[in-house]
Amino acid sequence: MRFLITGASGFVGYALAMRLAETHGKGALQLLVSPTPRTEEEGRRLGALRDGGYDMLVVDLLSDPLDTSMFRDFDVCFHLAAFTETEAPRSSVSAVGCCLASFECGCRFHGLRR
Repeated sequence: MRFLITGASGFVGYALAMRLAETHGKGALQLLVSPTPRTEEEGRRLGALRDGGYDMLVVDLLSDPLDTSMFRDFDVCFHLAAFTETEAPRSSVSAVGCCLASFECGCRFHGLRR
């Protein structure tokens, strides 16, 4: 079984990646991470993933185009990426909503469980 995890350097995404790596092996995971950690702790988790040899794809979900064809390589997608800043500009909130809709469509089109 292959897993795609967005937000893998976040609190929940990192814990999930560690658990799935224990049960299914690192090779079963593709981790999507932000190019710029938003907190010091997220930066530490990102470094640990990089140093641990995890298969990571660096993507800014707010501005990079999303190629949903990547979903065909996976059985399950955990979409845990989030924009959590309370003073987020309206354009960022809208972009996150569009990103979520793209993930939903991509998952459904390629038959992923979510």
